[in-house]
Amino acid sequence: MHAKVKFIYFDLGGILFDWRAAMDKIIQKLNISLKDFKKVFEKYDDEACRGNITKQELWQIYAHELRLKKPIDFDLGQFWSDNFNLIPDSHQLLRDLSQKYPIGLLTNIYHGVFPEVLDKGHIPNIRYGAIIQSCEIGFIKPEKEIYEIARTKANVKHEQILFLDDLKVNVDAAQKMGWKAVWFDQKNPQKAVAEVWRKLKGF
Repeated sequence: MHAKVKFIYFDLGGILFDWRAAMDKIIQKLNISLKDFKKVFEKYDDEACRGNITKQELWQIYAHELRLKKPIDFDLGQFWSDNFNLIPDSHQLLRDLSQKYPIGLLTNIYHGVFPEVLDKGHIPNIRYGAIIQSCEIGFIKPEKEIYEIARTKANVKHEQILFLDDLKVNVDAAQKMGWKAVWFDQKNPQKAVAEVWRKLKGF
């Protein structure tokens, strides 16, 4: 017999909003190639998500490694989050599920980004049962420690948690911990939402 779901964790980027689309706006503003930007992003993203690099330090690194001719004279973080695209289907899903389940957020994120995206409406402003930000605890998905911390905060058993993430590696890691998890296809949010409801009925 399946254990009942008693707590649901949502990832942020790729589920509640599309952050990757904002890269196009950044490379246009900085007049650089997407390939070059991604190279630096992939090199330092994990450390920023662990909280080891501040946003200000990160933008200085970008300016140095991209050999920008002009200094970044605007708040790159604010500009990035200004251009996130909200995903309405998953916002509605979260609100609907919050009527029945405690909801948490489990995200790899930089210091200072969460209040920005909350203020800008990229995240539903409800009462969350737990908010796990990687930058505050020093662990990132898919490391097992972040799932252990999230389980403790949820105050339920591993098998009583449902987790939604757009990266399969994070979903796989959660399932290894005993969580129920659903891969959320950002490219087809309506289908992904339907899959969540279908899975919930089977749990």
